[in-house]
Amino acid sequence: GSYLKSWAVDALLALYYKDASLRIFEEIFTGEPYESFAKEGNQSLALKRLAEFSYEFHPNSLAVLSVALWYSSELLNNKELLDDKRIEYTSKVEKLLKKSDNLFFSENPLWVRSKAGHFHWQGFHTGVLAIDNPSLVEEFEGLFQKSIDLYLRDQSGVNSHIAQFAPYSHFYRAALLYEIFGKERRDDIQTDLLSVVSIVNKDPRPAQNEFLSFVKRERDREIEKRDHNYYFFVDLASLSPQFTDFLVSHGWKL
Repeated sequence: GSYLKSWAVDALLALYYKDASLRIFEEIFTGEPYESFAKEGNQSLALKRLAEFSYEFHPNSLAVLSVALWYSSELLNNKELLDDKRIEYTSKVEKLLKKSDNLFFSENPLWVRSKAGHFHWQGFHTGVLAIDNPSLVEEFEGLFQKSIDLYLRDQSGVNSHIAQFAPYSHFYRAALLYEIFGKERRDDIQTDLLSVVSIVNKDPRPAQNEFLSFVKRERDREIEKRDHNYYFFVDLASLSPQFTDFLVSHGWKL
């Protein structure tokens, strides 16, 4: 029973990550206990509480990685974060990554798609930690590569979920390399961005493409709600004419 409840809450989290629109957010956080999670109107905090709620039912790796997302986002976006808080949040993310890894490999996942997601999110969080700790660079690049390799091995397109993760893994690897190295790793960043464009353009069903929804959502984001994602697009476009063309073709004004 508790496993099924946790699985149902994780399905809500996955739904939000797939289509992070206000409409979906409002549908998820209606009725108790969900409404109380969003009482301050802070979306990322509400999602963190939802993930903690899932974990209380049944410890699971997706919930742990979703809790880590709140801390990683603070490390990326909150320029007023004091040093002692940065140290505290960094330590939280490190512990949550270890915990999610232990849970994931004991959960015996039923299908390979969960592996693509697991390696992707491990890569993202490790990449955020690498901004302050460059000794983690090789590790975060490799974790993203593990997710991408699952896509490359599945070129038949049988598993569309894996294909949905691949452009995100290339995009965030490029963005985090830029955060750490600036233009020093330009060639690697451009290679990742070309892969984003090529994977998305190959999709026979662009209307259902999650990365394209992400591109459009960030394009239309109100100025006061812009976060690392919006600025990643702008920074990366400055390094790649092909990526700029891709964004402009989807309505960005750069």
